[in-house]
Amino acid sequence: GLWFSSPWGAAPHGAGHVDEGIMRNRDIFGYLALVLGVLTAAGVIWYIYFVPYTLRVAVGPSNTEPTELLASMSAAIERDNAPVRLVLVPFANLAETSAALDARLADLAVVRTDLSLPTSGLSVAIVHQYVALMLARPQTNIKHVTDLRNHSIGVVSPGTGTAALFTTLMSSYGLTSETVRVVALTSVDEIAAAVTSGRIDALFAAGPRGGRLITQSFHAFSGATKTPPVFVPISETAALVARNPMFAVGEIAPGELGIKPLMPAKVVQTFTFPALIVASNRLASKAVQEFTRQLQEDKVQTNDAY
Repeated sequence: GLWFSSPWGAAPHGAGHVDEGIMRNRDIFGYLALVLGVLTAAGVIWYIYFVPYTLRVAVGPSNTEPTELLASMSAAIERDNAPVRLVLVPFANLAETSAALDARLADLAVVRTDLSLPTSGLSVAIVHQYVALMLARPQTNIKHVTDLRNHSIGVVSPGTGTAALFTTLMSSYGLTSETVRVVALTSVDEIAAAVTSGRIDALFAAGPRGGRLITQSFHAFSGATKTPPVFVPISETAALVARNPMFAVGEIAPGELGIKPLMPAKVVQTFTFPALIVASNRLASKAVQEFTRQLQEDKVQTNDAY
C-alpha cells in the first residue's frame, strides 16, 4: 500500500485528471480572451464609424444669419441621425469667435475675413458672401464716398465688425472721424428714426448678399426718405483689396433690392468678402469631411431662406 516516488517523476494516481482540468481552464481563459478581444475590436470599430462626432461651433449672436444657418443645420443633422452633432457656442461678435478657436474653446468657428482670422485653423467652407451697401438721402447731393465729408452716416453694426470695416474704408478714401460723423446703429430697427430725425444723411451696411440685413436696411432707409435713395458706389477699392486679399471688387446688380421700381436701376460698384467656417487644425480630418458634406447638403435645402 506504500507509494514510492520514481526518480523519473512518475505521476501519482489521479494526476492526469488534474492536468486535464488545468488544460480545460486554460482553454476557457483563452476563449474568453479571444471573445474579449473581438468585442473590444468591434467596440472600437463601432465607435469610429457609428458614434457621431460632437463638434463645438463658435458662432455670433443668435439673430444673425450665419448663426441661424448653423442652428438650422444642427437641427437637421439631429433629425437625420447624421454622423456629426453640433453644439453652438454663441459669442458677442465674429471677432470673438476667431479668438475662441485659438483658445481651444471651439472645434469650428464662423469668422468674417475682414476681421482677424484664427492662427490655429484652416478654412473649410464659405458660409456667406458679404456685400457692402452705401445709401444716401437724395437731398444731400452725396454721390461718391468722398462726398461724405462734413456729413453724418449711420453704420449698421450689431457687433463691432462692420464699424471697424467702415473705419478701414474711410481711411482708404482719406476720411476720418473728424471729417465724417459716424452714428452707430446696433440694429436695422434704428434706421428709420435716425433718418426722419435728421441724425444721418447716409447709411452703410455689410451683410450676406440677398440676406435679411441688407434687404431690410435698404427698405428701412428708403421708406424713411420717402423717395428712392441714392446708391453710392464704392468704386476706388484697389487699396482696400490690396490690404486684405479676401476682399474682392464686386457689384450690386440692377433689381437686386427691388423690382418695382428697379432698385438699383443700374449696376452699382462695391466690394465683397466671405464669411468662413474655420476648423481647428487639431480636428480629425474625417470629422471635417463629414461636417462639410452635411453643411453643403443643408445649404442647398435652406438656400432660399438664407
